[in-house]
Amino acid sequence: MALPKKILVVSLPRTGTTTLCRELLDLNYRVAHTAYSQASCEAATVIADSPAYADFNELNQVWSPDLWLYLHRPLPRWLVSIRFLIEQLAAQPRNRLPPLFWRCWQRVFGEFNRAISDQQLEHIYFRHQDWVRQSAKINQQQLLCVTLTETNNDTNLSEVEKSWPVPINVILGNLLERDSSENIYPITSSYCLNRGRVTAWAGIKHANKVASQLRGSNGRQYYDYSLMDT
Repeated sequence: MALPKKILVVSLPRTGTTTLCRELLDLNYRVAHTAYSQASCEAATVIADSPAYADFNELNQVWSPDLWLYLHRPLPRWLVSIRFLIEQLAAQPRNRLPPLFWRCWQRVFGEFNRAISDQQLEHIYFRHQDWVRQSAKINQQQLLCVTLTETNNDTNLSEVEKSWPVPINVILGNLLERDSSENIYPITSSYCLNRGRVTAWAGIKHANKVASQLRGSNGRQYYDYSLMDT
């Protein structure tokens, strides 16, 4: 069962990326849950959150992933969770986070606005989802859509799918059998992280974890997308 070598997790923050990334650590992926330097990207075989959710088209060129992975989360739950993140961001100085974080935020969410409405957030969620799907088609990139679940109450499954949800490695190991761009596959997780928190990743100790701001030959600089071939 061959797994993809490099995965770009293109879904929005607060969709379950921390839990997914914890699972991928155990599959021997080198995971950067946020990568704010070129060195961090190049050390990783999985990139999630910032900058992946905003810069997936550019990273597709400079980082060359084998797979885009998109996490669905039920909209009501995502709205509560992203609202929690917004409140946490509003309560701290802006310079606590790298400029790249804020550039990615602005690209997808617009100028930071603590008072953003649920209707605006819902529009952003589905606009981003459409952007991911269309970009995957344009880039001819395989897109796998999954949802983290503890139980599977979907009654519209095929006979093959009756045994789902399954661990993420089962889906990744059978990608060629999936029409993955249009279907959403339920997966299980041994972990359930970031419930009521935004920093669970920081507390994870694992040899495959990649720091967000590694220093490389060009220091902690990020990619200069203006140098990409067009």
